[in-house]
Amino acid sequence: MLPLESVSSGQLGATTRVADLLGRLDASPNLAWAVDQDQQIAYCNSAWAQYSGISRDEALGQPCMDFLKASDPQGGRLCQRDCGPLLDARAGACPIASRMRVGLTEHLDEWLSCTYTVLDTGDSTFLVLHVAEIVTDMMDAWQLLSKIAGKVQTGEPLLPTASPRPMPSPTTILDGLTHRESDVLKCLGDGMTTEQMATELALSRNTIRNYVKGVLAKLGVHSRVGAVSVLHQLGGDNAR
Repeated sequence: MLPLESVSSGQLGATTRVADLLGRLDASPNLAWAVDQDQQIAYCNSAWAQYSGISRDEALGQPCMDFLKASDPQGGRLCQRDCGPLLDARAGACPIASRMRVGLTEHLDEWLSCTYTVLDTGDSTFLVLHVAEIVTDMMDAWQLLSKIAGKVQTGEPLLPTASPRPMPSPTTILDGLTHRESDVLKCLGDGMTTEQMATELALSRNTIRNYVKGVLAKLGVHSRVGAVSVLHQLGGDNAR
């Protein structure tokens, strides 16, 4: 985002409006990030930082495709050099929305519903603002319903013949975590980013990311948000 002191009086109105909008998005529960004409991250809000585990200081100024690995429902790559939304913005068009499957450093097969807006920052410059919500549960449900509908049409049995395995108890789930993984889960519950957890636990960022992967796998969730949800369901910080 352009600093206000660096713009001319002609740019000030547009830049002020953009700064006001991005300031309002800081507290939004939706993920929000913006890229400039060079596809470098110029803004990201706290929800994006918590979801991705990448702090603002780490992300700002970096190519967006270094952090986001998104594809469309058909598997076509979305996050790449000269992506569709950026080409549309350069041509003066405004892309609308897309549903994307995102693979961040620690998240695979996570679905986002993303809306794009082109923000005029003045002096022929712009930002492509992305605002997204996590729709993984909705997509999982839609895929499940599609499978059920297919079985109904072909006459296949809907229920498995074998007895389903019992769900593990909350105690069993938490006992499956190592002591360090429990520390990482508590940090996730406190809303810490990867960088903050590395400082808190005196570990490298790569080590923290590996622990987060292990926690997500053991809890059976796709994202940090899902891990925090499980933590709250099991009694919050006192669950361990």
